[in-house]
Amino acid sequence: MAREGYTPYQFQSFAGGLNLRDKADVVSDAEAIDLLNVTFTKRGAIQQRDGYVDLTAALTNRVDSLGVFYTASGTRQLLAGCGTRLEALSTAGAVVASQTGLAGGPYVFARTAAPGSEFAYAANGTDTLQRWSGSAWSSGASSATVNGAGSAAMPKAGAVTVTAAAPGLSSSTNAANRLVATAYGTATTNGPGGTTSNPSRVHFSNPGLPETWETDGSSGRGRNFIDLTPGDGEQILNAVRWRELVFVFKQTKFFVIYGESTDAAGLPVFNYREVNTGVGLAAKLAVAPARDGVYFMDRGGVYVTTGGEPKLISGKIGPIWTGDVEVYFQSEVLNAAQIALARMAWNEADELLYLALPTGVASANDRVLVFDTEHGWWSLFDIPASALVAFRRGDLPELHFGYSTGANKVGRLSTSADDDSAVAITSRWRSGWGDYGDPAVKTVRESKLWGSGAATVRYSKDFETTPTEVDTVIFAGSATWPTSGTWADWIALNNGVWPGVGQINSVLSRKAVRATAFSTEFANNAASSSWGIHRVAKHLREKRVESVEHT
Repeated sequence: MAREGYTPYQFQSFAGGLNLRDKADVVSDAEAIDLLNVTFTKRGAIQQRDGYVDLTAALTNRVDSLGVFYTASGTRQLLAGCGTRLEALSTAGAVVASQTGLAGGPYVFARTAAPGSEFAYAANGTDTLQRWSGSAWSSGASSATVNGAGSAAMPKAGAVTVTAAAPGLSSSTNAANRLVATAYGTATTNGPGGTTSNPSRVHFSNPGLPETWETDGSSGRGRNFIDLTPGDGEQILNAVRWRELVFVFKQTKFFVIYGESTDAAGLPVFNYREVNTGVGLAAKLAVAPARDGVYFMDRGGVYVTTGGEPKLISGKIGPIWTGDVEVYFQSEVLNAAQIALARMAWNEADELLYLALPTGVASANDRVLVFDTEHGWWSLFDIPASALVAFRRGDLPELHFGYSTGANKVGRLSTSADDDSAVAITSRWRSGWGDYGDPAVKTVRESKLWGSGAATVRYSKDFETTPTEVDTVIFAGSATWPTSGTWADWIALNNGVWPGVGQINSVLSRKAVRATAFSTEFANNAASSSWGIHRVAKHLREKRVESVEHT
């Protein structure tokens, strides 16, 4: 009998993300059947996510919603809805000014701008729109002009956004820079100045005048509102702008407002189309405009639309909503009874979509689903986020969030943090079950791994949930300096290589496992504050083959 050498089985990419839809033995080599607190590089490596730090000291109330306020002069402020309070925060996290005595959130924020004025408005569906000027809040109780009469109340809308100019139309015949007020619930007198409202009504301010409204058509002023499929048993939950379009969401449908025309009297007509596919918005703040479309969460998953039929993007993690996950998934599924707590945001700096959810029996958001809108992978963080927004404190926007548990603070993800406010991050990634192209029983004699930091590696066999072998691998480059020993000890620990910062190195994990199918898990290790895996080669034991005699 003759022997062959070790046969390597290569894993060169791990960037397929989480796959809970397919059976654990048919997911691709690049996909995970369980993971937590990891992201993926553009080259296909796994890496532990960035940690977070506190932005603010403890606020009076817990944050339930977040918005941003930027001005042409360079002012950058974070707006926080905190139950019965609104807080405006500086880039350093200091409270600039507060508005108190409100009915409660969550709030929707919209920024408006015209020559000589830049404001933000906050809507909660009960109080009149609250205006932020950059230095002070005002209540909106008597600041509006409605049907030509001043000292009227701003609408008591639950959602606000701003229209943009429709391309190709003149400034006198487009939906240019109007404040949009909607989401009135079942209230009947919450329109501008206490005028009529209903669950399907959308009001538009005059162009460039966010506090001037026309509602009765008198004196040729127009009736600047539309009712979107009234009487259908649903309510408008939110409205957002994407490019030149405004999207208005109900529970099982949405509407796209794409501009204006005029009627015979020269008054504005607001043009819209209904997209009724049975898919709508499941939670008021579970929607986010992004570079490539508007993302939103329906009760069956996450969708994206550019104004046409929505596309489901959460198919691979569908069991998060349906509940039928396999035993290998160590986190919980969505707590549908608390779905109204869901929050969504998109960060243009990293092209990542974030969706905070309550899972299991949690009564507060305890998980954040993360979707790479460029490369299509899903991951899962254990960040407790009661609100989400991308805020440009410096040159690039960072993800900011309110803490759903613990102190009433705002935190932010930081590329310089390897832990969560001084608490170590628990992270992991687990492969599916593979037979490495051979359905027979075989032995993985050892594994060669390329990575950085230090990781715990767990090897499991034949669909068992408990690992057969566990190993610690320490790569040159990022592992924690030893607290004792000599220079030579450190060099020996790192395979004779001096540890350069961020250096990727290879390590042999000499753990043998004999089975038909294998699953490998990588996790954080106390030897390093972070870790990454770039490539793996499994060395399969050589096979015995018949010798051939040559004559």
